[in-house]
Amino acid sequence: MNFLNKSHRFSIALSFPGEHRTFVKQVADILAEKFGEDGVLYDDYHDAEFARPDLDVYLPNLYRTESELIVLFLCPVYPQKRWCRLEWRHIRQLIATLDSDRVFFLSFGNPGDLSEFGIISGDGYIDIEYKGLSSQMVAERILKKT
Repeated sequence: MNFLNKSHRFSIALSFPGEHRTFVKQVADILAEKFGEDGVLYDDYHDAEFARPDLDVYLPNLYRTESELIVLFLCPVYPQKRWCRLEWRHIRQLIATLDSDRVFFLSFGNPGDLSEFGIISGDGYIDIEYKGLSSQMVAERILKKT
């Protein structure tokens, strides 16, 4: 699928818990080689923009309306994290619409029960740990989705 029609500010948005920041940063850097840091919604690339009041209102909209493809890095702690929960509330709206193909699930092992998030056992994801994927391999899979 070719999502990248540039009708959105970001080509790729990454949602992840801080426990996996090192790995996700490696993926973000690889994606930025293709899309530039301005084209990847990764917090460290936009820290000056995010140093603002009401970030909790501003940020989720970037995922929902300003990003072509939203990549979630799931794990058991994902639903416990404040920012992940906040981002997910808006990402979930996409799944309930015809835009559900803009959401791409990856996981670090078994993500646990995410049914309260609306992610059910029939939803597909790529298990990074089970497949032994490097950050380069994960980035390649994300690029295949674009």
